[in-house]
Amino acid sequence: MAAGVAFAAPSASGSSTNPGQCHFSSTVKDSDPAGTNIRGGPGLGFPILGKLPHMRFGEFGVEGDRNDFDVVELRNGWARITNVQNYSDNHPDQRLPSGWIASNFLLFDIQWDYVFERPDAKSRIVFTAWVDKDGMHSLQGRRPFECQGDWVHLMVAGHDKVERPAWTRSICGNAFTSCDGLPYDGPDDRHNLPHH
Repeated sequence: MAAGVAFAAPSASGSSTNPGQCHFSSTVKDSDPAGTNIRGGPGLGFPILGKLPHMRFGEFGVEGDRNDFDVVELRNGWARITNVQNYSDNHPDQRLPSGWIASNFLLFDIQWDYVFERPDAKSRIVFTAWVDKDGMHSLQGRRPFECQGDWVHLMVAGHDKVERPAWTRSICGNAFTSCDGLPYDGPDDRHNLPHH
């Protein structure tokens, strides 16, 4: 596994009684064919408890092994994961150990069309999805660095391709379908997206 690199996160927005504690689904994308190390703590000095098998992405999505899990804490560029499941065409589904992985390997979708300045759907909208001559474009997020409950603070790129920190609670890590039950955050008119 390539080494996880900690980075300086933008300053926290809002407050929480349990900063860093969260709950969202994710999977992992790591170019190392040996898989992604699951460690006993948030750092390279902690023992390796197991590995998330490498997922290959082909023309039609994931090929072979695939995995998903819940992220329950973010700390200094690391994510604590639980309920780790590996699914394979070659062997029965298996549960893998809980532990920590570098958060830059997290792979997920932002399911709704808006992200916010603070962990509050009434705060200023930072980005929306947009429409141009090529069709509708969803928001792309990566490198989550902070969370509060269902809300996740991460870097998001908008139509100008510039990344800015924003909050969302519509993260879905399922590699095959959308996640049911995520709250809808945004204006009542979902069809009034900007054109660029």
